[in-house]
This record gives sequence, structure tokens and C-alpha cells, in this order.
Amino acid sequence: MNAVEAKELSKAFGTRKALDGVSFDLPEGAFLSIFGPNGAGKTTLLKLLSTLARPTGGQARVGGIDLKEEPDKARELIGMISHQSMLYPDLTAEENLALYAELYGVADPKARAVELLEAVGLSHRRLDPVRTFSRGMTQRISIARTLVHDPAVVFLDEPYSGLDPHAVDIFDSLIVFTSLLGLGRSFAHEKVQGCMEGVLLAPLDRSVIFLAKATSNMLFMFLVEVIAVPLFYFFFMSGQPVAPTFAAIVAPLLVGTIGMAGIGTMLSTITMNTRSKDVMLAVLFIPLIYPLLSACVTATTAAIAGTELWTDLFVMPLVLACGYDVVMLLVCWVLYDFVVSA
Repeated sequence: MNAVEAKELSKAFGTRKALDGVSFDLPEGAFLSIFGPNGAGKTTLLKLLSTLARPTGGQARVGGIDLKEEPDKARELIGMISHQSMLYPDLTAEENLALYAELYGVADPKARAVELLEAVGLSHRRLDPVRTFSRGMTQRISIARTLVHDPAVVFLDEPYSGLDPHAVDIFDSLIVFTSLLGLGRSFAHEKVQGCMEGVLLAPLDRSVIFLAKATSNMLFMFLVEVIAVPLFYFFFMSGQPVAPTFAAIVAPLLVGTIGMAGIGTMLSTITMNTRSKDVMLAVLFIPLIYPLLSACVTATTAAIAGTELWTDLFVMPLVLACGYDVVMLLVCWVLYDFVVSA
């Protein structure tokens, strides 16, 4: 039996067609992702399938029930996550979920509300009004609302919109930006004072210079992060327990910082005497750290999302990031003497 069926489904707003003859079958237990640019009709399609709008033409069934003929019966099978939370801001999280549980005829509304709050990691905020929640916390309550009646079919309209993991992008952009500022100044003092040649004439292995500069860059970046991490946690994750989430943010951050400091030190040496060294440094630095940054962001996002399998999604990217650090630091260590000489 198909969970969802659409046959020549169409929707027009006046003379403009939002959907034109969409047909597909989705078996039970399957997943279907719909991609397209803004205005392609993705949200319109989900509104038709969730009975929030009527089609201009065609037919749709959910769980074998015709949406035109028996929309009320079909809604018993449907859960919907939309751009809007569909929550009452002045009610508490528990009251919102209990209300929806009653509307759907759930046997024990309060128990179901408590169960779902545990599942989304917000049981400690169950008595707080939803209006006091961050955007990410509100979205998690919205997900709980969707599942309150244990629907057979769930429609997700950009379910990650506003979730806290998106704040990771902001945070990592901040770290990369401040890293470039610090790395660009790696050899500024030596160059301005004209003593770079003196440093290079010292009877030291050139790798020692690399190690010293990489360490100083790393300390600068750590100093920035000591300030940035608590601020990030306060503004984006104030409703989440500090452990283990905080530790799960710090681990990828440390791994990423070590790698960026090593790579950045090598590149700042290469660009030291170029006319537009800041631009050149950014052009070379960002592509090289992208794999490292991607792995660290993936690990941090998995930790913040807090799904049942978050540890599996967290460990593998972190291991890959560590491996990338080791390889790149060894390459920089070995090649540094050649780079300085050149």
C-alpha cells in the first residue's frame, strides 16, 4: 500500500500555475525529498497533500484516503512541520503539546506531552512559555507537536529552518575570519623591523620557527574562542544543558583550531612578501581548510541536533578531522624549510 499518491496534481493562483500535473507514488516506510528553487511549488505541494489547500485539478491520497472526499479522516494520519511553528506563544511547552494531543484525541495528553518533551530534549523547559524560547527550541517543540498523535505520514517543509545547528555556520565564519586576521600578522613584526633575515640566519632548524609561529597563532585563536564560545552558547543554545553538548562543541573546535593554525602559518609564510598578502592568504587558506571545516561543522551539528544516533554522526567526522590535521601538519613541517628558503 502506498503512503502517499498524487495523480496529475495541479494548483493555479489566477492565471499563474504553481503546480502542473505532479504525479508520484510513495510506498509506506519510504522517504522522499523534493528539491527546487524558491517559487518552484514545494510548499504548495505539501499544503495540498496535508489538506491545507485544495488542488485546482488532479487527485491525492494519503494512506489510501482521498483528500477531497474525506479530508478530516486523512488529517488523523498526517503530521506537518511548516515554516510557522503553529504554537501558542503564551502557553507553556507542555500546555501546547497537551492541547494538540487533546485535539487529536490522544488517550493521555499530559503523559504524551511529557514523553515528547523528553524526546526533543526540552523537558527542563516544559513549564516555560514558548515565547521565551529561542528559534531553534521553538522548532523542536514544533517537531514534537507534529508527532503528538503518532502520524502515519509526516510532511516536512524545511524542517531544519531555524534549528540551532544553523548557528554553527555563523560561529565557524567568525572563527575563520578572526583566524585570517591573526594569521595575516604572523610575520608582521619581523617584516616591519627588518629582522626576518636575522631569524632565518639563527642556527635553528627551520621547523622550530614553524612550530613557534604555529603555537603563537594557535594561542591567539584559542583566546578568541574563549570569548566566542560562551557568547555563542548564550545566544544560540541557552536552553540546552551544558553537558555533553558544550564538550561536543569544544572538541571539534580544538581539532579545527590546531589544523587552521598549522596550515595558516605555512601560508602566511608563503604570502609574506606578496603585495596583497591578506587577499592571497584568504584565497589560499579557505580552500585548504574547507575539508577540515566541513568535518568539524558536521560533528558539531550532529552534537547540537541531539538525535539518538548523534554520537555515530559525531565521531566519524571528528576522526576524519584529526586525520586531516595530522597529514597537513606533517606536510607543513616537512616543507617549511623549503618554503622559507624559497
